[in-house]
Amino acid sequence: MNTRSLFFSAFFFICVLFAGSAQGERPREIWERYTVAFIGEDTTNLINGPARQGALDAAKVLEHQHHLAITLVDLTPTPGNGQSSALREAFIKGAHAVLISVSEPKTIEKEFDLMARQGVHIVTFDQDAPDSPRLATVSTDNAAIGQIAFDHAAKKLPRGGNLAVLVGNADAPVNQERLAAVQLAAEANPQVSIQAVYPCIETVDGAINVLREVQATDQDEAIDGWILLGPWPLLGVTPLPWKPGEQVCVAVDALPPMLAYVGQKQVDALVAQLYYRWGYLAMEAAINAVHLKQPPPLRVIQTGGEVISRNNLKSYSQDWVQWMQ
Repeated sequence: MNTRSLFFSAFFFICVLFAGSAQGERPREIWERYTVAFIGEDTTNLINGPARQGALDAAKVLEHQHHLAITLVDLTPTPGNGQSSALREAFIKGAHAVLISVSEPKTIEKEFDLMARQGVHIVTFDQDAPDSPRLATVSTDNAAIGQIAFDHAAKKLPRGGNLAVLVGNADAPVNQERLAAVQLAAEANPQVSIQAVYPCIETVDGAINVLREVQATDQDEAIDGWILLGPWPLLGVTPLPWKPGEQVCVAVDALPPMLAYVGQKQVDALVAQLYYRWGYLAMEAAINAVHLKQPPPLRVIQTGGEVISRNNLKSYSQDWVQWMQ
């Protein structure tokens, strides 16, 4: 082939290439379309944002993997309206699956039974309805959370010491599981022990009052740090009853109001539940069951926790900004 022929061949190839680019990519082939309803506990619950974003991100991945179009419809009720009407609306809209954080299991039994009979797959997250015909539930491994909380607090006491534990409602199964893990971890640690366990009313004032009372009576400074098994005293703006850096403190949960306490050095670390991951795994389980006819191998899918300290506080705060949009 001569030089002139080579030139025209190259020119023709470039023209074809640019013509294809100008037309844009070929439309993505879609084999099936599914509607998935997202129902949080109510619109005031902060975990809705990250859980919903996790579900959306999982949907995008599944769409490309299986040539699907997935529509996520947020039907989270406003406070006081309950979830029954949201479930009925999901049914009317033709939802193929429902992702729901159950507020009161007994109030939605009829809707769950109806949807299950019609082949609608229900995946719960955070709050479960264990006696319902749901496909699966995604929630926190509370024993793992308790272990992580103790381990991080113990690291802050390299010479050993005594930890007090704020347990909240001591009869709540979630708190019992976390406390049992903390106590088991302490038994295996010869340098760090549990000084005492303190229940409290699970409100900001109820929790703060217990912390104040205990700190005020700790005249011999027997308490070197605290493990808070829930977010209760950190959901307001009331300072904790110690100066920044004076006490070791690790708390469970990492909701937006709690982050300031880490920045102000009144709390060393938060053990975040994986709210985003709940939504992601719930969507995966639902679509795998709907489209691939593959139910999850486990009906209870558990996630661990992530430690939020001053080292990663900024990036985690930015995650919340995105989740709440």
